[in-house]
Amino acid sequence: MNTTTFTQLSETDIRALLRAELEAFFREHFPTVPAASPRPSLGGLDLAVEVTGLKKPTLYSLVHRRVIPFFKQGKKLYFKREDLEAWIEEGRKATVGEIAREAAGVLAGGRKRK
Repeated sequence: MNTTTFTQLSETDIRALLRAELEAFFREHFPTVPAASPRPSLGGLDLAVEVTGLKKPTLYSLVHRRVIPFFKQGKKLYFKREDLEAWIEEGRKATVGEIAREAAGVLAGGRKRK
């Protein structure tokens, strides 16, 4: 039986062994998922439901109050995925840590009052 120790291997051999083991591990634990078709950038109410997770009546209410970004051509409503994602991001609230850092900056004289 021929046993080779780790220290007797060249750097190239070690890299090849590691690469093979890692590839086998990822193939076994994370099987590849077929690439999904590109998500539509422009769509109707179904796209808005998919992106926001809100129900259709809620979306109609937001459109009526002009709270959510939308387009209207005739009687049809259209939404852009990017606009909806940006609208959701606008509602982001600061974390306690972010508020504390901002307060520390103000107390240290980092910001002047208006």
